Amino acid sequence: MFDSLVELSNKLSATGYFIDPVMVQVVFLAAKLKKPLLLEGPAGSGKPQFALSVAAAADTHVERLQCYHLAPGSNHQLSRSISDNQKNVTSAPQNTF
Repeated sequence: MFDSLVELSNKLSATGYFIDPVMVQVVFLAAKLKKPLLLEGPAGSGKPQFALSVAAAADTHVERLQCYHLAPGSNHQLSRSISDNQKNVTSAPQNTF
């Protein structure tokens, strides 16, 4: 994916994203070890742009997942849907061998 730190830094710069040398090393090592990077930070700190820039430098794409914590008793449609599906799964007949 990236042959050197310099290549990665140049590719990130070409996307218009400039990061400090330590983060270049982190991204480089994660790529070499084929390990994910988990990004956290406050809203507006640039996490999606960082991911998009690294993906562009690697000539790949980003699949973004939104994860939400649903409060107990929430009447959110997704929580009802999940709950309904769980009931259907638990009430399904069990196969015996």
